[in-house]
Amino acid sequence: MPLLTDPEAPILLTAFADPTTRSLLANDGTTTSILEAVLRAPVTVEVRHQALRRADDLGPALTRDLELTGTEPVLLRDSVLFGPGRQPASVNRAVIVATPDNPLYPLCEDRRRPLGPALLSAGIPHSRRLLSTGHYPWPLDTGTPAAGKRYLIRTEGRPRLHLTEIYNPALFPADLT
Repeated sequence: MPLLTDPEAPILLTAFADPTTRSLLANDGTTTSILEAVLRAPVTVEVRHQALRRADDLGPALTRDLELTGTEPVLLRDSVLFGPGRQPASVNRAVIVATPDNPLYPLCEDRRRPLGPALLSAGIPHSRRLLSTGHYPWPLDTGTPAAGKRYLIRTEGRPRLHLTEIYNPALFPADLT
């Protein structure tokens, strides 16, 4: 899976024509919960790749967004959330600061559970900050334009998790107004 960190060009979420797509992009809660509500079915996760890296291996934008110097370890987690019939709903890349003081890092041990529900059940106080929305190539086909977003999850006042989520354009149209 290619590195999914920046949209082809940032697009304001209000420019997306489909109201469900706009809701996903604007959502500041767990994506899993909103996907389950929209799809009216449980969502499952498949972690396709998970590995430790150095922050500076992922580029200066991610290092800056996570307020790292570049030498810190980060966990790279690529996953797909599936809806009914194992239809992909979203493709996700999480970059988690992999240090002992990050309360989010241990949540990645369970590769069968999406990070959002794991975060909620752990009761870890956190906040989310949207970085950008835009078009990304849908990674599970020839690159059809898909809506996606990048955001940070902060705990204890520090960014600890950078997420890129790209939504299946067959379910969540990426057309603009």
